[in-house]
Amino acid sequence: MILTVTLNAALDVTYEVGALEQGGSHRVRTVRERAGGKGINVARVAGALGCEVVATGLLGGVVGDLIRDDLDAAGLAHDFLPISGPSRRTLTIVETETGEATVLNEAGPQVRPEEWRAFLDHFRALAESASVVVLSGSLPPGLPADAYAELVRLAPGKVVLDADGGALTRGVAGRPDVIKPNAEELLRATAGAGTDVQPGHPDVGGGRDIAKPSEDEPASTRGSLSADQPEGASGGGPEGLSVRGASRGAQSGGEGGVAPAGGAVAGGEPEGGSAGGAGSEGDSMRGAVSGGVLGGGLAGREWFGEVVGRADSLRASGAGAVLVSLGADGMLAVTADGVWRAVPPRAVAGNPTGAGDAAVAATARALLLGRPWDALLRDAVALSAAAVAAPVAGDFDPDLYVRLLPEIMIEGLPCPS
Repeated sequence: MILTVTLNAALDVTYEVGALEQGGSHRVRTVRERAGGKGINVARVAGALGCEVVATGLLGGVVGDLIRDDLDAAGLAHDFLPISGPSRRTLTIVETETGEATVLNEAGPQVRPEEWRAFLDHFRALAESASVVVLSGSLPPGLPADAYAELVRLAPGKVVLDADGGALTRGVAGRPDVIKPNAEELLRATAGAGTDVQPGHPDVGGGRDIAKPSEDEPASTRGSLSADQPEGASGGGPEGLSVRGASRGAQSGGEGGVAPAGGAVAGGEPEGGSAGGAGSEGDSMRGAVSGGVLGGGLAGREWFGEVVGRADSLRASGAGAVLVSLGADGMLAVTADGVWRAVPPRAVAGNPTGAGDAAVAATARALLLGRPWDALLRDAVALSAAAVAAPVAGDFDPDLYVRLLPEIMIEGLPCPS
């Protein structure tokens, strides 16, 4: 069972407009409301993939009741702890002309110390039945800064942590098995930290032993649908793939190939994006992230080395593996077993706010099934792209997902010297 934790759950409100003009008046074309927060989004996607999943966290007030009602209507199992403060709302404005999204996040309820202590007992009981725990999103006011580290230590199974800022850096001290920052979150988490950690060193990092890469695959694969293969079938996806509502033939049993490569890793605007940064120290990295550096030139190699070095600094602080999502340029995995990159065949237009949550759902399922890193990355990138094509976070386009799976290119990358 996968247990997702959303300490700062929200009622997500999505507006669709043609184009957003600052200071102007707009006619909203579509309004959607649904239970949200990163952990809830992960639970929705994992449930749609056929996983047994339970969502937990903190809920309060009228908004908390609306969130529970929506989860009941969706048939998603949940067990949230009631608190006195009202849960928050978030507002996402999607511009249909460009696909860009603007997100407004409320801070969330003030959590009392006794409520946090009650949740620790609540979580401990639920986690006993979970093989994988996902800790996602921001911390509401009133919680200790090391709240995630405390939860990681209480979980007997594998743990995925997806957070930002202090919630991430302090959470790493609990030694989660996997963390999943995007490029900007990685930059913030390692601001001021040197990158003299030897990238890819097998002794760097914490966590517990998890999936290793497959070793019996051809040097490089970029799959495609054959002429006699029905659309929606996939020949290169991870074992056990099952999408509710997808066309027959979505089951697939292949593994992604691993290709040695010396090229650089490209960066793209991460899912949803986020403002802020570390000042001039990270300017070269941020420029690479926004511009994309796919070539093997010096700048690309330097940027790749910096990303791997920063990821390894988080491994040295306690993370077992670091998955860095790079938006349209895919995902990078820095692990004790090596470094891998997964690249989608093309960019997908749409709402990117739930893409990272879909990638986390794929990661949790891979840990549950004991999948190797190349299969995990292939699934995470395909599912993330399919989530962009869906109108709201927590959904994905199942047909696009199974079409993209065999087209994701996986590369095993040598550590830069």
